[in-house]
Amino acid sequence: MTAEEAPHLPESDSALDAFSQVNQQHFMIGKTANEIVSKDQKTIVAAGRDYFVAGLRFLENHGYDPYLREVGRVAQFWVSKNMIGVLFTSDVVVAARAMGIPETKVTEDVERKPNEPHVFIGNMIKGKIVQTGTRLLIPVGFIVNAQRQPIEAIAALAGIGSEIRDISYAMDIIDPGNLRGRAEATQAHFLKEATARHPEIGLSPHLRLALANYPEGIKSLHEGRYKLGNRGYV
Repeated sequence: MTAEEAPHLPESDSALDAFSQVNQQHFMIGKTANEIVSKDQKTIVAAGRDYFVAGLRFLENHGYDPYLREVGRVAQFWVSKNMIGVLFTSDVVVAARAMGIPETKVTEDVERKPNEPHVFIGNMIKGKIVQTGTRLLIPVGFIVNAQRQPIEAIAALAGIGSEIRDISYAMDIIDPGNLRGRAEATQAHFLKEATARHPEIGLSPHLRLALANYPEGIKSLHEGRYKLGNRGYV
């Protein structure tokens, strides 16, 4: 797919340029969370979706290997076909609690990474109502990250893409206990090459930890869990 065929896809294959087209299109959105939330909701949603899609398209077309490109392709397909609910929020922690996301998920994952998108799978409890489904929450902080730290933003999308890919293979039912591990290993898989190409960049503590836990990326997992296209695993 060329840049002409895919909106927001830069000609450059550098991760540092992944959001260059979107930055130009949404140059009025602001560069801080306070500036962004001051805009109307329609403007925020349009910009957030474009940044999110641009990152997935970068993985799909410029991912460093077939695994990352497949992660981007599957996630991009699911989002483009509205097969997963996408919600934008100024505070992902507050939004997660308001949606009835289990508190353990909020405290163990969302509070640790408040500026990253998050996928929620399973039951969401609101009062006496239990809703089952999959939701994707995208915080305003992700837009800020995409502008300031594009490699970290793409790493976040690599993890989200892994979870969406797992859902597409029904791994949230077959093997739910390993979704987070595969997501973090996928982040590390991207970062291993990204940091080699751009050694000057710094990483947030949780991403440094992902690299330490999975130094060979997805290949740090048991071999059966990363074979490309194997519907039983990643």
